[in-house]
Amino acid sequence: ASGKAKAIGISNFHKVHIASLLEKAEIKPAVNQIKISPGVLQAEVSKDTKQFGIDIEAYSPLDKGIAASNAILEKIALEIGKTSAQIALRWNLQKGNIVLPKASSLEHAKSNLDLFDFSLSDKDMELIDRIQSPDSKVPDPDSMLDN
Repeated sequence: ASGKAKAIGISNFHKVHIASLLEKAEIKPAVNQIKISPGVLQAEVSKDTKQFGIDIEAYSPLDKGIAASNAILEKIALEIGKTSAQIALRWNLQKGNIVLPKASSLEHAKSNLDLFDFSLSDKDMELIDRIQSPDSKVPDPDSMLDN
């Protein structure tokens, strides 16, 4: 209301949490920041969030480097002439998500921005959608509440 914030966001909210918030909130959040990477789809949370008119911001889009060493991503990267990390980031962008990658060096940061001179085919998108990542953990917002 004071104009100091241009947009607000939420993190790890599921449908029930968003609905509850919107019943009371005067301002709708612009983004729901959730963990999304190849192998960590959170398809239902994404769909529900977008139905409320809230954008998805994907944090940990490379899943701490795990996605960048995936065989499917490496194969697609070799065919396209990009890195597997760039493939993972482009996949997220093509899903309509805002990506928030971490970079360990200036070189990696520059590489993370080199995503706009190629597109992934529908076949590639489907292959990446099927990646399984059993080691990746997704925060459960209900377990974070005070009892």
